[in-house]
Amino acid sequence: MEKSGQTKITSMGLLLGGLYGLLGLITNTWFIIPLYGNLSLHLGEVFVITCLITRGISPAILASLLATSGLVFHTGNYVFYISALLELFVLSFFLRKGVLLLLADGIFWLIIGIPITYVTIIYIYDVTSTDFIQVILLKQAVNGVLVVSIVALLKPFIPSKWFSPWVYSDVPKLSDRVFELALNSISLPALIISLFLSDSSADNTEKQMESVLKIRTEHYSSYLNNYVDYHLNSLRSLESVVLKNELSENKRDALLNEWNKIYSGFITMIVANQNGLIISGSPEEFYKKLKVEPEEKRTIVDRDYFKIPKAELVEYVSKVFRGRGFGDEPIVAISVPIIDDKRNFLGIVEGSLNIPKLEYVEKSMPVSDGHIIIKDQNKNIIYSSPELDLETLEHFEVVDISPTFTNRMKVFALKGNQYLYHSELTDYGWRVIALAEPSLLIGSYGDNFLRLSVILLFIAVLSLAVTRRFSKQITKPLESLVKNFAAHRPIQNPPNNIQTSIEIESVREQLKEVQYLTLEYQESLKKEVEIKTAELMKMNEQLQKMSVEDELTKVFNRRGFEKAVYEIFKLACRNKTPITFAIIDVDHFKVVNDTWGHSVGDDCLVMIAKELKEHFQRETDFVARYGGEEFVVFLSGGNIDKHCRMLEEFRKKIAGRKVPVKGESVSLTISIGVYSLENNFNIGYHNLVSKADELLYRSKNNGRNQITCGGQ
Repeated sequence: MEKSGQTKITSMGLLLGGLYGLLGLITNTWFIIPLYGNLSLHLGEVFVITCLITRGISPAILASLLATSGLVFHTGNYVFYISALLELFVLSFFLRKGVLLLLADGIFWLIIGIPITYVTIIYIYDVTSTDFIQVILLKQAVNGVLVVSIVALLKPFIPSKWFSPWVYSDVPKLSDRVFELALNSISLPALIISLFLSDSSADNTEKQMESVLKIRTEHYSSYLNNYVDYHLNSLRSLESVVLKNELSENKRDALLNEWNKIYSGFITMIVANQNGLIISGSPEEFYKKLKVEPEEKRTIVDRDYFKIPKAELVEYVSKVFRGRGFGDEPIVAISVPIIDDKRNFLGIVEGSLNIPKLEYVEKSMPVSDGHIIIKDQNKNIIYSSPELDLETLEHFEVVDISPTFTNRMKVFALKGNQYLYHSELTDYGWRVIALAEPSLLIGSYGDNFLRLSVILLFIAVLSLAVTRRFSKQITKPLESLVKNFAAHRPIQNPPNNIQTSIEIESVREQLKEVQYLTLEYQESLKKEVEIKTAELMKMNEQLQKMSVEDELTKVFNRRGFEKAVYEIFKLACRNKTPITFAIIDVDHFKVVNDTWGHSVGDDCLVMIAKELKEHFQRETDFVARYGGEEFVVFLSGGNIDKHCRMLEEFRKKIAGRKVPVKGESVSLTISIGVYSLENNFNIGYHNLVSKADELLYRSKNNGRNQITCGGQ
């Protein structure tokens, strides 16, 4: 670009090169424009390219070294020096050949800039995400094109005296001038608008994804808490029965076996006396073998699940460990102290609880694009999605990585892959971690960039085809046309003016088509953001509904029931309003499942839930599926005797119902335990549940298909 290829370096040229470089350094250091995640725009190169077209290659090299130092300071990556200098030499070469500045920069990024950036990402920053690599490559290319577009649009406003007399370019063709003006007017607004919409779309997607992961962790946490609580409550009820009934050894063994059948999550159950000696056990085969062992092998005095309840008189939930003798699945030891009215320690009841089959829970989730990891207090894996290929009880720690490609969500690396995640702690110290593939987040961001590149390429080809038809000097109507286009004002039909021509009108129509394509692209991008947002909101609503409603019976699940009832219970106790809590259990439900199959069993549960909703219809009546074949009813206000009559009527109603199955029918009966508060409200909610559970056991122990009422 320097005249006759000569190089003339003057002190003024170096001074201006240093000034341009200083402005670029300040811009690259303190005026970085943040984009989505860790991406950003660096516009300091505007001053370097301006120096190139006004002062030549030599001052521009000095300006580039100074301006690029700001990028190196921020990133520690010295490859920026090489890339920036190569860009200068390539632009200088093509400008001497008469190639437009924007096209010359596009050629550089396509042939040199993107490959250099790719090698830098892989070998210096060690980025492994293909989607993120694509986003970075496109962002770097867009950054370079944006810088050159700014310089090209500013060039007509640069005073002529700023140009060095040794720097010039040949007089361009009319078609080249029109093409350059049209392309620059299109590219800069399109780049800015598309970057803004892409950032906004990615940020909204991240917010929705963060919400989805949070709901997933809450769902699993609630499920695990309910599972352990359910079995812990069963041990509380068992402790109450063992304490209040002086049972013989045979009756205690029979009770424990029956309890183990009802609460099948326990692999084994034991009762130990105050000296730590096991005096009852279940299942029967397990206890028979243990019973013949010497006392020193039947003592558990050194076990934490005995020592802690004895020393502190508290319930105990152990850390997760691998079971022995009944498979190698992870299990938890749960124990409840047996304490008399004087707070004397009499022993413990303990159950070895099997961790539930969480893969079935994961398959039932409406959102499948993600994985789950659940860790215990020791950071050992209880469960992980099969796709992650992690070992159960393997030690696992989450270490955040940087830089990230998100605005707020955390990222960690696992086996060469990166994952977005959200974690939550359960009531028992287990941590639930919901993972999502980064491609879900940055894929759409990269797609938007890619579509932008295709649109700009199409616009460039279309504009070149149009402007090549012109051979006359740019006229006033054409200048007005381009100004309207650059300002995104509608292109009006031409006035009846002798200055217009067929060629100009052809350009007018072609540019109207280009404007329509640009606006159509922007509108389609906006609609796509709205559709994705609506889909994610719908998923959120489904997950929120799942957290409080039983999927099979469409009544409250345990979490939803307790959330709805707990405040009403406290208010009723405060106002002395009569209340009744009933636990309903389907008699011999395992026989129904074994005889007719689980689908028939599900039909029976759905029938009972439907009858419950029809039988108890007051605003203060609440029904729920508590778990398995158990249902609960909470009645507030009215007469206690009427509550019991209504429940007895419901029992008879179920006994009279039949569920049709392949030309036959299944008859059901239910047992009910009812505990009411009318005079004395000095009781906690969980104790009320335990009282009703004891009465349910009495109903089942006395022959089933009956109701047992109690109260205070």
